[in-house]
Amino acid sequence: MYSIIKCYLRHILVVCVVSLCVMTGTAASSVKLYVDWPQFMSKQDMVWETLPEYWYESAYMGNGMLGLMIYKEPGQNYIRLETGNCAVHDHRKGKNDLFSIGRLLTGHFALHPKGEILDGKMRVDLWNAETTADIVTTKGKIHLHSFVHSDKMIIVTKTTTEGEEKDFRWEWVPAPSESPRYLFAKGEGNWIKVPEDYPLNPAPEVTGTEKEGMSYQKLQAGGETAVAWKETVKKGERVLWVNLTHSYPESNAREISRNELEDALRCGYKNLQKTHRQWWNAYYPASFLTLPEGVKENFYWIQMYKLASATRADRALIDCTGPWLTKTPWPNAWWNLNVQLTYWPLNASDRLDLAASLENALYNNVEQLRKNIPEAYRHDALGLGRTSNFYCATEPVGIPGVSKTAEVGLLTWACHNLWLIYRHKMDDALLRDKLFPLLKGAVNYYLHFLQKEEDGKLHLPATYSPEYGSAEDCNFDLSLLRWGCLTLIQSAERLKIDDPLLPKWKTVLEELTPYPMDENGLFIGRNTPYAFSHRHYSHLLAAYPLYTLNKEHPEDVDLIERSLHFWQSKTGAHQGYSLTGASSISSALGKGNDALAYLNKLFGRFLSVNTLYRESGPVIETPLSGAQSIHDMLLQSWGGKIRVFPAVPDAWQDVAFDGLRTEGVTTIGKRAFYCAGLSDITIPQSVTQIKDEAFSGCSNLSNIKVDNGNTVYDSRENCNAIIEKRTNTLLVGCKSTKIPDSVTKIGDYAFYGCKNLISIAIPKSVTKIENSAFWGCVNLKTIRGYAGSYAESYAKEYGYTFEDVEGKITTSYRTHVQSFGWQSLVQNGVMSGTSGKAKRLEGIEISVSGNKNLGIQYSTHCQTYGWLPWSANGEMNGTTGEAKRLEAIKIQLTGADKDKYDVYYRVHAQSYGWLGWAKNGEPSGTAGYAKRLEGIQIVVVKKTEAAPGLDYVGVNASKGVHDSRAYIAKTNGTITIPGSTDSTNIMYKTHVQSFGWQNWVLNGTMSGTSGKAKRLEGINIKLSNAAYAGGIQYRTHVQTYGWEKEWKKDGAMSGTSGEAKRLEAIRIKLYGEMANHFDVYYRVHAQSYGWLGWAKNGEESGTAGYAKRLEGIQIVLVPKGGAAPANNYKNIQSVNTKAYIKK
Repeated sequence: MYSIIKCYLRHILVVCVVSLCVMTGTAASSVKLYVDWPQFMSKQDMVWETLPEYWYESAYMGNGMLGLMIYKEPGQNYIRLETGNCAVHDHRKGKNDLFSIGRLLTGHFALHPKGEILDGKMRVDLWNAETTADIVTTKGKIHLHSFVHSDKMIIVTKTTTEGEEKDFRWEWVPAPSESPRYLFAKGEGNWIKVPEDYPLNPAPEVTGTEKEGMSYQKLQAGGETAVAWKETVKKGERVLWVNLTHSYPESNAREISRNELEDALRCGYKNLQKTHRQWWNAYYPASFLTLPEGVKENFYWIQMYKLASATRADRALIDCTGPWLTKTPWPNAWWNLNVQLTYWPLNASDRLDLAASLENALYNNVEQLRKNIPEAYRHDALGLGRTSNFYCATEPVGIPGVSKTAEVGLLTWACHNLWLIYRHKMDDALLRDKLFPLLKGAVNYYLHFLQKEEDGKLHLPATYSPEYGSAEDCNFDLSLLRWGCLTLIQSAERLKIDDPLLPKWKTVLEELTPYPMDENGLFIGRNTPYAFSHRHYSHLLAAYPLYTLNKEHPEDVDLIERSLHFWQSKTGAHQGYSLTGASSISSALGKGNDALAYLNKLFGRFLSVNTLYRESGPVIETPLSGAQSIHDMLLQSWGGKIRVFPAVPDAWQDVAFDGLRTEGVTTIGKRAFYCAGLSDITIPQSVTQIKDEAFSGCSNLSNIKVDNGNTVYDSRENCNAIIEKRTNTLLVGCKSTKIPDSVTKIGDYAFYGCKNLISIAIPKSVTKIENSAFWGCVNLKTIRGYAGSYAESYAKEYGYTFEDVEGKITTSYRTHVQSFGWQSLVQNGVMSGTSGKAKRLEGIEISVSGNKNLGIQYSTHCQTYGWLPWSANGEMNGTTGEAKRLEAIKIQLTGADKDKYDVYYRVHAQSYGWLGWAKNGEPSGTAGYAKRLEGIQIVVVKKTEAAPGLDYVGVNASKGVHDSRAYIAKTNGTITIPGSTDSTNIMYKTHVQSFGWQNWVLNGTMSGTSGKAKRLEGINIKLSNAAYAGGIQYRTHVQTYGWEKEWKKDGAMSGTSGEAKRLEAIRIKLYGEMANHFDVYYRVHAQSYGWLGWAKNGEESGTAGYAKRLEGIQIVLVPKGGAAPANNYKNIQSVNTKAYIKK
């Protein structure tokens, strides 16, 4: 059976469609990924045909801080809504243990029906992250609909009833305020020793009624927790609104809780649900994976849901339970395996924005990491104990050879997670400023204790191997030390850092003692064989996840196999992660059948029906590591090499993935992707060398892009090609390539084997085409170019038909289609979109070529938003990821020669079929009928040429439903399109915390948010319909990084995306002729200061030295020397006359 796979391989191939017959190597036809996300995700929902009981069967939701579990209380007649807030911790001084600084329970709401509960159903809608339940009682029915808002700290539960259940009641039941470990020890956990001196916290105070009230929990060590609720009733619908807030060291949780509850009530149910769904609907499509086993596929997507429910970039570190805390011995973060396993799946699934919570916990608490180790070593070393709160406060890390359990490698292992995040982002500033010094501090602690013995090797005193015991030369620590030194050396080389410890790290690699082992495989440590069952695979860390022992070295394979089999032969103490670990190790060896066999054992014994993991509480890491085990079967990228399908089991012959992300690489080797099924590639900024024939034979390649940050290559002007910047040589092309006028040479094998290439336009600038540039292009018949150019002589020499393009314009365009995504580029009247599939157009890109003095701009009428600002020359107009239909479009030519041509266009509109042709800026489509566009044709002709006919370029409109009108509107009112006049417009959009990229706005309209305390993280600015040559450039001051080194210009992004970094200030200025005719004014809304005064022409705007975020911005063009905008511009008042506030 053929397996059709679309791989989105960031950092080697970002968007790579691979079509393979996995077991035979036979190429299949190219495919596109078409996903109807709501329908696909509905298949993954968690469904209960009877009401769940107990936490380990419950429905659960979360937003990275708040959590909610819903289930029927066993043995009782009520539905339990167990609340949680990751911020709720105790803060006792003294020991940093699980009794003193652990998380605390909050309590639950009980839904008490009038009758006795007989039956019911429940469902978690993963696509929208909402839970519904139908509860049947002896008195009627209760229908429940609940969600934890994706951003706001609010839990919303709507209920409707049937029969006599309209009078059911809510009850708030506060939880005990002692550590869950203490509560567990007082019950079934008699193996836990409770501190002799453990004073209890005060009892909670509950005021108000079941309709509106407040629960207040004061803590002895300071701080407080407040739970505020209110029920509203409207037209038979009862809505319970709940906020949970914790404050420390302040005691203002009650005030915050009231305010946040009131804010949610002002927003209203529909608005909250809308923004909640928008976040979740944008989250899932980051990547895609489907498996032939429904149970495994369902399990995988529940883990993706679980991850986004458990953390966000600026929220809680994922500890042992996430936001779903119960009475448990594990009420904090566990660093000897749990945190590491939990975060692994975020890398390959391309959900790295969530991983920022781990980065923040470690990078922002370096001084606490220093305090965690004995004082004698704090001058140059860092450490992390077994358990911590979210600020990395742990009990003291032990001293090797002295402490009974010197568990010293946990920070180094955590740094490996940070290294994986870096490798999947390839952000060298992050490596230089954050990771390198942190890893250096972790490795330094080891270096204090290394001893050279008589064998001339460096040895470690006794350290602790989680959770087996202590041993000298512990393999857990030897593998981490070896990996740490190797990584520091590689990082120093990449960053060109001449660190004084480089010789020491190299010496450690050369002289460190080999891993202790015998005929059964790896020991725990020197003289300490693996003698009794051990659930952790700490002694096998070198094989996975460090890969310092790996299958690339034949001598390692036998050692790994022996070690794995011997470990798995003693199963008495094994837990679920013993199986996911064995699965991933098997995948590292390329043994897919073994990997699946181990993973299969996870299901049933260890997983609950909702995929929570039962180990004295809803422990979270094991199921998440199961998702990573699935990744490991399908895609690996360790050691600088991409491995697609490295361990696919025989049972998985039909498997597909899209959007999975790999570690970064710098070189793409010769014939690296000799693949007929490859259709889309993106070259990341890390790639600095592409060797000959890298994509030869990729006959279905149609979309090529190079990341903007790449210093060696580009894909300028959306040309669908890879061009070497230094030489202006086109290295890789495809059937959709439009060769820019700046290209001077077409390299060897640039279009090698491109069987779908029929014709190509070559500009005058090309003066050299290598002999094998079009080798294997068996269907290439026509070369288009200018008479007398090199293209003409090349065509004659190699027997191609030459077509003179003097005066001919090529119009290229593509559309974003519902479910199908971006379509391939088409040209000159060919239809883009779909026919007969009832799919809406959502976005469009249009460009023209053939005349340097001709451009094109276009505006679409978009559902909800109306007419959008103009886009031009290949920019996207419309939306993606918002499920918004296009309803109409206007297209017009620009540039000095615009009056020499006409642009014609017509659309296929829902219900009306093909409409008549519009031209030169006339609207085409419908207005007021909520009808989608489904297809479009566009062509540019000379003024003297006739308009297109009814049947045109493959579209026989005369044979189907059609309408002679180009535009069908309910009213004849004037249609207003922003920027539709000949005036110059300034357009801008911002990337906002939690909300992502906002829509384009223009000419002084605010971009960002107001009153939501959300940081701006990035900005794009451009001019539209510029009256003069030149453009606009800008640079931002970014948290951690400071002022960007280079000015960005004309629509490029300034700032960051996915790093949770705030913008703190901005500078904007015009260049070229534009600067001689206009001034650019801008002002920002800065945290704490409000709207500042206007800055202009490159002046700083914002703050410096105060760590304050920008939240909003306005930008205005003013004719040169004209008056500045007013302080109350567009009804927004500046509250501070200063444009820039600096310490």
